Amino acid sequence: MDEQERLIAANEFIGIIASCGRKFFEHKGFVSSFELSETKRVFFIDYYTKKRIYTHRKYCRWDGFTSGGTMKSLVESLRDFVKKGYLLNLNYFNTDMGNGFKNPWGYGEDLLIVRDAAERLGIAKAIAKEGE
Repeated sequence: MDEQERLIAANEFIGIIASCGRKFFEHKGFVSSFELSETKRVFFIDYYTKKRIYTHRKYCRWDGFTSGGTMKSLVESLRDFVKKGYLLNLNYFNTDMGNGFKNPWGYGEDLLIVRDAAERLGIAKAIAKEGE
């Protein structure tokens, strides 16, 4: 996949996240999306503020981003997927994280829809834990 194809896949993935579970990235029918600038930088359009957010700032608060840290980390990972083709760990989308920990998403079984989409769209792959 090239950068433009990865951008399309990331936006489809955001749409799936917004369509189920707690509907992260959706507010009153508006769904977040990614854009590439003319200089090939990745911007995120926030679902609530509708602000265009530059995603390449690492150690500061993103003005206009209305989700929490878990979703910001996901946006950063998707940015890296779009720019560099880095795949996400499919295990991030497990309903049970092991050791008695539940997934922080709060999506219940709908998280399996998100997981299937991540794999189908080529955004994530299963990464074995050390020792497996």
